[in-house]
Amino acid sequence: MDKKTIRRNIKEKLSSLSKIEKLEKDKIIFSNLTGHAAYVKCNKLFIFVSFGNEVDTHRIIMDALSKGKTVAVPVILSLEEGMVAVEIHSLEELKENKYGILEPLLIENRIVSPSEIDLAIIPGAAFDKNGGRLGYGAGMYDKYLVNLKSDAKKIALGYDFQVLEKVPMEVHDIRMDEIITD
Repeated sequence: MDKKTIRRNIKEKLSSLSKIEKLEKDKIIFSNLTGHAAYVKCNKLFIFVSFGNEVDTHRIIMDALSKGKTVAVPVILSLEEGMVAVEIHSLEELKENKYGILEPLLIENRIVSPSEIDLAIIPGAAFDKNGGRLGYGAGMYDKYLVNLKSDAKKIALGYDFQVLEKVPMEVHDIRMDEIITD
């Protein structure tokens, strides 16, 4: 299957999840991630702010903040420049950008270098069992992840139906260390 078809199929499945199903799945993923050794021991967490029908990360962000972790979330600069990670102290700091995605203000002294990140939590449309990730097509995360320190863990969050046998990968695509699902 090509990327476009996979994205469309996954989008349909995400849209068909009932609120109750989504809540249950999100609860399991929250538990699987927050109990994970990489999460427990990380000090600096880079995590996407969930949007639409993605796995809910708001609860994970609140949990990390309550445990004293440094939490940095993406701020999109442009399609060419990619994104940076900006430290937040509360979900209240987030406002919708032009794509409808929540992000904080770009405050220069709150930018966290990718080389400081211990754990990166990444979204995606689909994944495979070998760490392959099919994003949403802009390449933002691949551009960012290439600069993480070598021992930083890259964990994707998705629902079980988002894990396929194989997803199309290109040379510049970054593989995940793990995919946590329900």
